[in-house]
Amino acid sequence: MKMFDLEDVVSLLRVDVRRVGGQAAFAKKTGIPRAEVNRALTGARLPSRSVIDALGLAPVYVFKTDLPRRRTRLRR
Repeated sequence: MKMFDLEDVVSLLRVDVRRVGGQAAFAKKTGIPRAEVNRALTGARLPSRSVIDALGLAPVYVFKTDLPRRRTRLRR
């Protein structure tokens, strides 16, 4: 499995938008509003789940394991 960061996802989106002929064409092809596509491309918003799905990707969350553990108090 290959993992992408935000820059990679936006880059893939940019390539796909260019390949189909622009933001309006991508929006029409995928059913995603053009404004949503534009916000993801310009960095105004994170790519939405629908944009991620349209690119054939899946969101994955990775947690750091080297962080110090939080001490929690046990309730009695």
